[in-house]
Amino acid sequence: MALEFLGWLRWTFYFGWKEIFLCMWAYSKQQRELTGHSGFAQFCFLCRYSIGWCISPASIYHFGLFTQGAEPLSYVFTPEVAGFHKIKNAGHTGQQQELDLLADKTKFAQVAANKGAPTVATLLAQPRTKEPPFLEDIMPTNGEGVFCKLRKASSGKGSFSVTQTAAGLSGQKLNGTALADRAAIQAAWERMCHHGDAIVQPLLQNHPSLAASSPDGPVFTIRVITRHKAHKGGIAGAFLECLATDQNALPNNYVFFPVDILTGAICKQPVSGSVASNIVEEAFDPCFPKVLPYWDEIRRICLKLHTEEFTLWSIAWDWCVTPEGPVLLEGNSSWDTSTLQQYSQEGLLKYNS
Repeated sequence: MALEFLGWLRWTFYFGWKEIFLCMWAYSKQQRELTGHSGFAQFCFLCRYSIGWCISPASIYHFGLFTQGAEPLSYVFTPEVAGFHKIKNAGHTGQQQELDLLADKTKFAQVAANKGAPTVATLLAQPRTKEPPFLEDIMPTNGEGVFCKLRKASSGKGSFSVTQTAAGLSGQKLNGTALADRAAIQAAWERMCHHGDAIVQPLLQNHPSLAASSPDGPVFTIRVITRHKAHKGGIAGAFLECLATDQNALPNNYVFFPVDILTGAICKQPVSGSVASNIVEEAFDPCFPKVLPYWDEIRRICLKLHTEEFTLWSIAWDWCVTPEGPVLLEGNSSWDTSTLQQYSQEGLLKYNS
């Protein structure tokens, strides 16, 4: 309690004001052009919600909460996401077992496969307690690449891909940063194994209808968010996730294109956010298909898994679409709420959803 009070004092009397002025310096001119709010009006609004309610000014700009009718107190902000999911899942039978299952990628893949979901094969399961082998010694003999990730981690922490080229191994982190040579790849592999149990899987390729947009880039991810029947069951939202590869872009610049939950149609207008407009333009390629391949199958399996295997209030399922069909990568219980709220332009607390 004392630490919380100290944190409130620090925010109210110093850091909150500092962030207000920094954010206004960066965004107030653009906001005035978009909504017509003067600098003074923005300042008063930020004082009310950033100082009065301890909401980050950056989040207010990020969600566009200056617009008429916006309800800032109905939104779930980044520091609140973990607590929000924990409260929503409270009281569910077998909650911890389900959370543990989603966190363990190997066990989750087995359960999903038993329910008919197409999952990724595991080439190697490397325990943390054992000395990791040289990564080049476990590369597939057919010349294909691999994807290395922790068995229990979120947000792709430490994950990277390795491909085989004429010049040797070539690596790339999940955010697009290159692993320059064999030594850098091996170092990343050893760091991963030191951090926890690791798994090595085949490197997946994009479906031909998506590959034209990213011939040498990473596999596109499709995120489908479902709700349990006790919480307005069904699909809450779906998004095609693209990594902007513009050479002037910073790492982790992801762009999210909404997918129609009934038809699988890909919306050309990305979810608005803090990503620069030039990166958004670069990310969307006219070669994108109008409809996501295998959408009906993806939707059916997500709903089936959530209904038959889980009682958690909501799960975000990550997929990719390969030339052979859709592949379920993982399920996430503490998914980031930002994209869904930006897309719906409503906070998740508005209807106690």
